[in-house]
Amino acid sequence: MNLTKLAWHRQEDETDKSWDAFVVYRNMGADRSLRKTQEQLGNPESYQSTLSKWSAQYDWVKRSAEYDNYQAMVLEQAALEHKKAQYVEAIEEYRQDNLNAGRRLFNISERFLTVLENNLDVLEAEDLGISGMTAIAKIMCQLFEISSGMRSDALDIQGLAERLDFDED
Repeated sequence: MNLTKLAWHRQEDETDKSWDAFVVYRNMGADRSLRKTQEQLGNPESYQSTLSKWSAQYDWVKRSAEYDNYQAMVLEQAALEHKKAQYVEAIEEYRQDNLNAGRRLFNISERFLTVLENNLDVLEAEDLGISGMTAIAKIMCQLFEISSGMRSDALDIQGLAERLDFDED
């Protein structure tokens, strides 16, 4: 956007007084009027005719509408950036929770495996039976697979958060 060409900026032939009056008018927002501008400037009611002349000459209504549209766009962009930041924060919190859960699950499975290893000579295949040994092996594999998957998912989620882009090009 070329800032020297924006409609709500000062026009080349605009006098200091007409520019100052326009700024007051423009900044009033949707409730703007020449009467309110005259009152805010502290001038008598008769000054409204001068303001009316300047308004027509310098196209205050159109310039102010463009300014309002620009301000709305700026606010919308700020709201979108805020929403994006909240979303990225929520994703990061989810990622961290997932990573921590995966680590805890991995630690549990390691401790279980250590207990099993330390007591393997005490345990007889006959005590647990083939189905018991198979069940333990299956559970161990599942625990490692789940914990590994959770930690891997956490890393993929981080990549998503880093790539997240709401801009509509």
